[in-house]
Amino acid sequence: MMHLTEAQQRELRWAMHNAEKGYIRVKATAIWNLGQGRSQRTVARLLDVSPTSVFSWQKRYLAEGLAGLKIRPGRGRRSRVDLEEVEHVLHRTPRSMGIPLTRWTLESLSRAVPSLQGLSPSGVWRVLERGRLSYKRGQPRVMSPDPGYVEKRALAGSASGSGSPTGGSGLAL
Repeated sequence: MMHLTEAQQRELRWAMHNAEKGYIRVKATAIWNLGQGRSQRTVARLLDVSPTSVFSWQKRYLAEGLAGLKIRPGRGRRSRVDLEEVEHVLHRTPRSMGIPLTRWTLESLSRAVPSLQGLSPSGVWRVLERGRLSYKRGQPRVMSPDPGYVEKRALAGSASGSGSPTGGSGLAL
């Protein structure tokens, strides 16, 4: 049986009802129930978790208090996505990657970036959000796939008599 002080009981009751993270509320509930005399096995069954988890929560709470119930950085599965690779591809146009589009879509990114392959569009979006990356931006200049574009643009400018690249109309070709 675990003995809790009155202050610990108050702290756990507060965390059970008011902690911002749900997993903290669950762990606080487990510890509070242990303090009420319930066994680890009973608490684990009530909360649908393993008795091993309840034991480790109890041990960490006794050693560190409520701070011991937080998930520590570096826990969980590592991402298989290489954010540098994603950013490198985003700085290129889809056409330069052999995709017949002028802008990236979530689906085209998952095809072009090896570490994104197999992810759903929402999964790709979450990766971009996590990396604070944008996949839909306007091009800083017109990049036509037409090999004669520069020459045609110069001819259009001279035909209008302005000699400017916009052809005198104020609109870029």
